Amino acid sequence: MLREIRKKMVILHNRSPFRQDVKDCLAALEHREWIHMFLRLSGSRLTEDEINTMLQGGFVLHAAVEECLLVDRVQQLREYIYRLTDMGVSFSSQILRDMHAILSGGGREEFRRGGILMEKYGTYSQINGSDVTEAVNEVLRFAAKKTEGENPLEKAAAIHNRILEIYPFSDRNELLALAALYYVTAEAGYPLAALKLSEEAYTDLFLYYSRTRDCRGMAQALGEAVLARMDFMMQLTGYEI
Repeated sequence: MLREIRKKMVILHNRSPFRQDVKDCLAALEHREWIHMFLRLSGSRLTEDEINTMLQGGFVLHAAVEECLLVDRVQQLREYIYRLTDMGVSFSSQILRDMHAILSGGGREEFRRGGILMEKYGTYSQINGSDVTEAVNEVLRFAAKKTEGENPLEKAAAIHNRILEIYPFSDRNELLALAALYYVTAEAGYPLAALKLSEEAYTDLFLYYSRTRDCRGMAQALGEAVLARMDFMMQLTGYEI
């Protein structure tokens, strides 16, 4: 899969710059699907059509206030990730804190100090509050380490799973783990293609990792999403320049 993705990256690079209508189409699609993914994996039942209505300034009567706020925050997150990765800014503790602040809608928070219940998974984080900073720093060192022939999909998946396992803040950790996964994905030059997973399947992949330390399931899901998006980009850009 990785070989196919890299091959299509080269083709798409050679086709750039894309026409403006193609850029607009891709941005709108990515925007809508990415927001829907964040809401779906956080338990929301809003449909893509309803989210699109909200993005166009309309109202969805049964949408909760928290869902409306999250739509706006995920838009900000997407812009933040592209802005910094376009400038070549590497994943860091500051970026992790910034993304958490965007998702929580508040200022920067300190890492948690005590134990914490991972409610969605019915267990406690095994990382004590006093060890959170060092655990996060370990993740950042892993993110910064470049090895020949590394698989960016597996690296992004491993960072996602480890941040979720650490549970560094008092809340928004699931969304933060997704944000970290996509920051590393965008650093590798891949589009922000939404995971096509149900909330249950997403949870199962993390629980499997917590038992086996195997992140290939998450990497596979991410790779399938990226490849599908690149296939669509190939179709859209298959015009003569």
